[in-house]
Amino acid sequence: FLKALLNHLQGAKLVSLSLLNEDRILQLAFSNKNSSYLLIAELFSKFPNCLLLNDKKVIIATSLPTGRTSYLTPE
Repeated sequence: FLKALLNHLQGAKLVSLSLLNEDRILQLAFSNKNSSYLLIAELFSKFPNCLLLNDKKVIIATSLPTGRTSYLTPE
């Protein structure tokens, strides 16, 4: 997961920071010359996870692998 973060976010700039659903989901948006990425930190006590997404919300890497290929915000 760390290698994917370095490969995709090195040199990128943080453009926004927000909480999703006013809950424990932190979204950081990064941008570089060619693309944009989202880093999602799900700060839940039972199943915390960190995901790197492309601009179409396709999962590039995750700290806790799931069977999903695209990200949907938990309800």
